[in-house]
Amino acid sequence: MKYELQLFERIISGDLSPFTDGLQDPLKYNRAIRKKHEQCFSYTVASFKKVKNKFSLIDKKVMSSLHPLAEKLVQPQQNLFKVADIQDIAPDAYKLLKLNRQNIVNVSYSQLPNKTTIYIKETRHCEEIPYAEAKYYYYNDVLKDEVERLKETIKEAVFTHGSSGETEEYIHKQQQAVINLCYQVIKMLDVDQQGDIYKSATEFTDIDILNLVYIKLEVLLRFFEKNYFNYINKNIQVPYRSALLKIYNITEKLEFVKSTLLKSNINGDLLKIIYVPFLKLGAITLEERISYRELIYCNLYLDAFYQSIKDHDNTIVESQVKTIVYQVNYNSLDLQNFKVEIIKNNLSKLLELTDRIDHLYLCLKVINQRSCRLNISYDPGLPSLKDQLITWVEEEINYLNKSLKLAASTEVTNLFSDHEHVKLESGLSVAKWPSCVL
Repeated sequence: MKYELQLFERIISGDLSPFTDGLQDPLKYNRAIRKKHEQCFSYTVASFKKVKNKFSLIDKKVMSSLHPLAEKLVQPQQNLFKVADIQDIAPDAYKLLKLNRQNIVNVSYSQLPNKTTIYIKETRHCEEIPYAEAKYYYYNDVLKDEVERLKETIKEAVFTHGSSGETEEYIHKQQQAVINLCYQVIKMLDVDQQGDIYKSATEFTDIDILNLVYIKLEVLLRFFEKNYFNYINKNIQVPYRSALLKIYNITEKLEFVKSTLLKSNINGDLLKIIYVPFLKLGAITLEERISYRELIYCNLYLDAFYQSIKDHDNTIVESQVKTIVYQVNYNSLDLQNFKVEIIKNNLSKLLELTDRIDHLYLCLKVINQRSCRLNISYDPGLPSLKDQLITWVEEEINYLNKSLKLAASTEVTNLFSDHEHVKLESGLSVAKWPSCVL
């Protein structure tokens, strides 16, 4: 299978020269982007306040139409503003912004009582773009084109594969190759720079180009997620800003569920245990990641709590929690130990072995009647929550039955004749058994 990520590797290593000659030509990047883009514009968004008929500049942001974030951050603002005539803007405003009115294409504005914001689009000649900025735009174009080429290559390769097994193997290898390059870029950045990966480039340094490489690699990962999710390796770690986080609307649901839980009257120890998957979801950062499998499970877990809370007037009680943890097979050892301790505490209140055995059979009945999904789990290396508890209760019943038989065999005197049959009674009806949180 051909390795398709050479261009990314060469940019990361700093060994990619887009030109075979003219290396000392300061305008080589400018001419390259001029061939790619027929027109180039500059967007200026500036805020003013007017005091005694004089304008005072409050804030000013400038971004090129060639910037990768221009379409998301600047251009949409134009639709929010009212269109203005270029001549209607006070000359002093243009002077403060150091703009040539002859280059302006259009102007729009938004007016508030204490502030006026104007949006200005002006033509910009590619040859006038500074060297570092032009270089950044050039690499953005190169990477953008390469990502599109790779998408088409992957689609064609998947189409030619004869079986789902071949497709899965191919996607796994491509996915792993992209992930490896992501980690390679991260290692080249220090901690502070890692936090700036998604920050809008303004200085246009080589670090900004590395950040751009990382972002484009994540575009490929999101392409795998969106188009070939059934074939991806779910044990691979999720990228920092995986599309799945947005698709599942995790952030909004997470805040809602966490705040509801913290306001509830749920047992404090139980709350700590069920809170763990939410902490995992909240800790998806560059330093701490989770696998696709963990993300998928934690999202199902979150969604189960979210729906249950919504269905109960935005509240949650322990009975809901009991149902949810079985439904999503939250087979955490801490949860198992918590439930076992409850059973033990209830057993300690019963003096007779027969009463304890009866109580355990009641617990076994309750557990068996619980609905538990087996196709998912919090920890795939452990039995289901239901099986964990059933195994413990059955072992405890066997142990107590043996103890009961041993006690019976050591009786010195048979208190009853062969013709007398006395029914052993616990003195407690089923309704009077100690409650068990199962």
